[in-house]
Amino acid sequence: MANNDDVDVLPVVPLNASQEQAVKTILEEHPLTVISEPPGTGKSQVVVSLLLNAWARGRSVLFASNNDKAVDVVRERIERFEGEFPIAVRAGSKQKQNIQEVLRRTLNMAAKAKGQTAEGELTEKRQRRRTVLENRLKQLEEDLRSNLPQRIDEAFRASLRTYGEARRIEGDISSLTDDLLQRKVGIGFDDRTTADVQEAVQQSRAWVQRIADFQQLIRDDDRNRAELNVELQNLERARDRSGQQIGLSSVRIHRIQLPSKNGSSRSLVAA
Repeated sequence: MANNDDVDVLPVVPLNASQEQAVKTILEEHPLTVISEPPGTGKSQVVVSLLLNAWARGRSVLFASNNDKAVDVVRERIERFEGEFPIAVRAGSKQKQNIQEVLRRTLNMAAKAKGQTAEGELTEKRQRRRTVLENRLKQLEEDLRSNLPQRIDEAFRASLRTYGEARRIEGDISSLTDDLLQRKVGIGFDDRTTADVQEAVQQSRAWVQRIADFQQLIRDDDRNRAELNVELQNLERARDRSGQQIGLSSVRIHRIQLPSKNGSSRSLVAA
């Protein structure tokens, strides 16, 4: 990529400093250059300078717009620099395009050059040039029939939409970052490093993941308690049947723990 200072802009049209800088930037062949100015501040002047400088460097440029008036303004200014040989071809609608006129002028110049050679012979170099121009004209006509300018305009609009979406996402990320920083302060992590915060999050996540285990333990305890209650009820019914067999059916039986002489305890069933 060329250095900006190495790009010389031919002073074919008057430009201010910012306009000249814009032309230099585009001639450096950046993938995309966006020039934004209010109406009437010289964008057409920049376009005319850019087209003429590109033509002087032997480059081909397609200037497209969804506004016929903008194309006509640039075309009229370019015509002031044309001699017998045309610099630009105006495509578009039949009322606006001058493809046939450019072809006629080009062929006339070729015929004039032919008449200047001995016996009207074209040199091999000029013949090749004519063939190239004719092929180029055919290619332009094919491009017009294939709606190439419309596709370029659609691609340009899509690029602008993508650029706008990228700026919106960038703004959203910035807002989310500010919100996260505020939340970090709110939970007391303003003086903690990122590693500290990540460790705390990991510990919290590990605890949350064990909630299911704790819930299963609670369910197991509830099931064991229910089984013990059933067993207790069965023992109480067995106790009552035993009491009925020895004539204690209407008396409540209490189990009393009595200490023995050797310090151990013994059971006594009292009515």
